[in-house]
Amino acid sequence: MASSEVNAGIESNSGGESPGTPGTPGSNESDVPEEFYAFRDLICPELFRENVPRNTSALQGAGWVAEIMTTPHQGRFFDNIRMTKPCFYALVDALTSRGLLPQGQTSRVTSIEEVALFMQTVGMHKRHRDNMERFQHSLETINRRFHRVLSALCAMAPELITPPNFIEPHPRVANNPDFYPYFKDCVGAMDGTLVPAWVPRVDQHDIDRGKAA
Repeated sequence: MASSEVNAGIESNSGGESPGTPGTPGSNESDVPEEFYAFRDLICPELFRENVPRNTSALQGAGWVAEIMTTPHQGRFFDNIRMTKPCFYALVDALTSRGLLPQGQTSRVTSIEEVALFMQTVGMHKRHRDNMERFQHSLETINRRFHRVLSALCAMAPELITPPNFIEPHPRVANNPDFYPYFKDCVGAMDGTLVPAWVPRVDQHDIDRGKAA
């Protein structure tokens, strides 16, 4: 090839656009094989995924809680929250009246909803991702609200969980001649639970061994 032809070819390509990388604005999409897009989506799907809203259900978490709270069927509320309505209202009131669940003016989640969310987790063994779909909140919001209620209950625990009276013997001990006065100074389970136990007869002879006749 003559040098003039080579120079002409270089000059003709120097001012033109480069072919570009497939899938970029400078490339010719019609010349890109379909296998490239399949491979691209397989290797790095996050880079080309469209920003589609996730929580678009018509029944949001607050609406679902309001629905089961106003339903006349008592069993439906209990089956979902694992406690009766009066007990649930009392729990929410106990937490909010003590300032353990403060609500900001811009908060999208009410105290009733986050307590219901907490009860769904501990009472129904729901995972955070299950509640994310049920309450239509992000996973971070579900996790944060769950731990808010958990911390509030732990803060209220010393007020509700108190030890028994260690000065007087438990009634199950004091009123049973088999236990009193033998166990009058024993501190057992908090509810006074006693488990009867005895030495098997085949081993009882070892107890008297060494005593004078």
